[in-house]
Amino acid sequence: MNYRAKRKGKRTELTSLIIKEENCDYCGCCVAVCPVDCIELEEKKISIDMIKCTLCGNCPYACPVSALVGETA
Repeated sequence: MNYRAKRKGKRTELTSLIIKEENCDYCGCCVAVCPVDCIELEEKKISIDMIKCTLCGNCPYACPVSALVGETA
């Protein structure tokens, strides 16, 4: 499911992602919605393989604690 399609207003393309690790509760919502499996949660650490990431916007939208924030141009 593409969560960005559910948003109201103008659709903007992401240019990067910011990880706010201090907000992360390691729930795994971001991992579950990633269509390319580029997010890993290991031992209280979140990492994103930006080579694989397509900047689809699913993870920031799905994150309940705003640990992942999408940046736009």
